Amino acid sequence: LHISNIRWVEDENGYISIYSDPTGDYTVLAGDTAGDGEDYFTGHVLNREGKQMAVLHHQFDEDLYTKQMYCLGMHYRSLIGIEANFSTYPIRELKRLGYPMLYVRETYDKAMEDYQEKYGFKTTALTRPIIISQLVEIVREHIELIVDKATLEEMLSFVKIKGKAQASDGTHDDLVMSLAIAYEILKQIPPKEVKVIDTEYDDYDDFYSFGM
Repeated sequence: LHISNIRWVEDENGYISIYSDPTGDYTVLAGDTAGDGEDYFTGHVLNREGKQMAVLHHQFDEDLYTKQMYCLGMHYRSLIGIEANFSTYPIRELKRLGYPMLYVRETYDKAMEDYQEKYGFKTTALTRPIIISQLVEIVREHIELIVDKATLEEMLSFVKIKGKAQASDGTHDDLVMSLAIAYEILKQIPPKEVKVIDTEYDDYDDFYSFGM
């Protein structure tokens, strides 16, 4: 079972911004789900060097978000890592659809005294400061890697409140957090010579539409 037919829809008000076309090399695609509030579903495609290639940003339903991530990931040959804190639906659905390359985290099982591999990224009190500090360094040293206006605007309102880095009142940090996750999962990107995804969409049908 897999999604085999998509088509691109040119729309200046679309919810996917394209900055670079696929090159044939692997990329990463990190996502943050909307949770139960007024947040957004987001996704960042980064190339091997960490530069933004595409950004997804919308408030659609979770099932539509998952299909968009599947199609975007196949288009860019992406390792997909989605935050698993609020819902595991996108990860479970990607597995059901047979998506070939999902980010794997290792967790230590004290009872079994063994490491277990689990899909998706967990933002915790331990991992959050690490990925944010990493993102701060990238912004300071390599700001040219971040080309998406909406992401840069979110960064301007991402501040420390009582010692915790987060969105200021009335703003969002979904793009910031998913970008931070993207740079972390970039560490698992496959070598160029490894063949994992070789699917290209040559037939444009009406099955699913990217807003671009």
